[in-house]
Amino acid sequence: MSLAHLNGENVKLLYAIIKQMDVKALDWDLIAQTLEGGVTKNAARKRWGRLKQALDTELSTSTSTSSSASCSGLAKGQKPTPATPKKRKLTAEDLEASA
Repeated sequence: MSLAHLNGENVKLLYAIIKQMDVKALDWDLIAQTLEGGVTKNAARKRWGRLKQALDTELSTSTSTSSSASCSGLAKGQKPTPATPKKRKLTAEDLEASA
């Protein structure tokens, strides 16, 4: 079975499910044996820590971005249009200087 279908959204789904699991301890030796390339248990633990941190950052960023966009009425990824500068009113001095 190919793992090509594990795109970003599927990885986020998997991570959300893992966060809900009630596991007290992980068998890092078994995890290291499952991985290819002779990964040690400490390397596996470190890789998980980095992946977890990246996913936490990504999920918190995408959540805050989508919630702020929805609150402002913008579609996801849509940038707000800049405000049009207001014209200043001419004063008497401006009128006299142009005459």
